[in-house]
Amino acid sequence: MLFSIFILMILDRAQFFAPFPKEFTSHCKKAFEMGGPEDLEVTRQGLFISSGVHSPIDQGVRRGDLYFLLKDHLIPKNITSEFNMDFKPHGIDALLTQDGGSLIRAINHRSDGDRIETFYFSNQEKTTHLSSIQIESPFHSANDIQSISENEFYVTHENFYHNKSLKFLENTLQLGLGYLTFFDGNKFSKVYEGTNYTNGIAYDREKKRLFVSSMTDRSIHILNVGAPKTPKLVKKIKLDGFPDNLSWDVESKKLIVALHSKILSLKAHSENPNIKNSPSEVILINPYETSENSTILFSSLGEFSSGSSVGLYFNRKIFVGNIYRPGLVICEAI
Repeated sequence: MLFSIFILMILDRAQFFAPFPKEFTSHCKKAFEMGGPEDLEVTRQGLFISSGVHSPIDQGVRRGDLYFLLKDHLIPKNITSEFNMDFKPHGIDALLTQDGGSLIRAINHRSDGDRIETFYFSNQEKTTHLSSIQIESPFHSANDIQSISENEFYVTHENFYHNKSLKFLENTLQLGLGYLTFFDGNKFSKVYEGTNYTNGIAYDREKKRLFVSSMTDRSIHILNVGAPKTPKLVKKIKLDGFPDNLSWDVESKKLIVALHSKILSLKAHSENPNIKNSPSEVILINPYETSENSTILFSSLGEFSSGSSVGLYFNRKIFVGNIYRPGLVICEAI
């Protein structure tokens, strides 16, 4: 009896009994066949794309890469292909510099451990590799990154445990052991914990608020980072799906959230992305409202787009990336 109750609890937490989202893709089209565009970032220069790290479809490819797309160009440009390095980019961040270029940081899942790769992308569209920072033990399982300045940034870490069985228990039982580290220009330090499978991160510079995805318990933590080394929890936003990457839209002053509707479907999709589909949505919310009403920007049961991991506004359209399958989705803005 107790075992049956436990299984029902797990299935309920996984949204197994929840209804599927409605298909909302009629305003969208597919484009750009780069592998698994898992994360997107935008500055005044254009759109930056992290591609190819996760997808089993790309196992024959040597590595992943970063791409850049100007507003009126039709084809993204590979901006890291010239670098001979072990490069498997995951979460990325783009920070506009004083000279109008962009500082690009990427979580790099190298064969010898996670690193932070920093690139400078000039107005002449030339890429320079500036640094490679090792994420030292005990920190691991890096997912996403958010720059606060040219020398300071936060990193999300999915799990406390390294062991697969312990990670499974940590995520399933929602033990709240995920965490956030801060790099102050010299070293990493753990500055916040209490999340479950810590995933995406975004930053409202005006209000100095950091948004952090706590994926497996379907919530977003809003942190006051006026003092960067001591983030303070302001509130948690509960969601109807499992949040992946987050994007702060400066113009609307709202948060764009990529949601996985069914976590067990996402797991099956990760194991067989060519065959299994995973429903997902991209929504827009005002995180400062008392009641966080959401607007659906995009929703797919998995056939049109599966496992959507990020969404943002660019060039008056909505761009949506996914974890495993090649190609972006571009939708008319709502």
